[in-house]
Amino acid sequence: NCSFVIKAQAVEVGTTGIRDNLVLSRFFQTGEVTFDDDGLKDWFEDPYDPSFREGALMNKSEREEYDKEFPDHPLSVVRRLIHKALKEMVLNDDIKHLPAFDK
Repeated sequence: NCSFVIKAQAVEVGTTGIRDNLVLSRFFQTGEVTFDDDGLKDWFEDPYDPSFREGALMNKSEREEYDKEFPDHPLSVVRRLIHKALKEMVLNDDIKHLPAFDK
């Protein structure tokens, strides 16, 4: 009978793609990412299932481990806001006892 959403947005302004390019160049240097006939190899991945290869996949520069290096990047800002919201929000006890949605 209810649901809630936590939404955070951040705008990327100025020169874009710096985080992606810097992290990608490191992966090229180590050989962990290469080019093949289909383009970049081992750069895009599903964060939950490495064997999943459909749709718009996450690239390695989007990993949370790079947020400290790029604290003003919109992804880092949004992730920080979501962590803060999850840490600070207080749920009414009534909400905690609601049944889960059926699938």
